[in-house]
Amino acid sequence: MMLPMVEFVASTAAGRVTASGLVPDDAASVVDAVRRLCATVGAIITYGYDQAVVSALYSVAGMPEGEVQAQLDKSRVELGLVR
Repeated sequence: MMLPMVEFVASTAAGRVTASGLVPDDAASVVDAVRRLCATVGAIITYGYDQAVVSALYSVAGMPEGEVQAQLDKSRVELGLVR
């Protein structure tokens, strides 16, 4: 739910900046900065989610954190999310 909200904020900000009457180059720079900020926030949210999953699996299943992290990393590579 938090990641879609980040995208909503980015899209809303982009629409308002574009409609604000700024010089097109300046508007594009502001929109780019907002999108980069939202990408950073999204990465932080995703990292927090991953850490919560690792902690939950350790608490519930007794899986060592290193093993869970290794499986998450392997899955990301298999899905093509990381090289």
